[in-house]
Amino acid sequence: MKLMENATYRTNLRRTKDIGEPQPDVWGKVQAPYIKLGEISGQLDPATFIDSSFIEFANDFKTDQVKAALAKWREANKDIIVP
Repeated sequence: MKLMENATYRTNLRRTKDIGEPQPDVWGKVQAPYIKLGEISGQLDPATFIDSSFIEFANDFKTDQVKAALAKWREANKDIIVP
């Protein structure tokens, strides 16, 4: 879990035009530690698990809309937000 968390949240640099855009070469290279740890049995072809059909929809937002929705949610949930 720490390996995945680090790869996802700590070392994630935006290298693609769209958020979530597939990077088959990266997925090919990142598998070695998972094989070594026994999480996967061997090298997998990224084409067998990468699906780009959601990219357009995942990027169909405006930052201002997200910020407004978050502010609205925070206002409605003041009692459960931990400072």
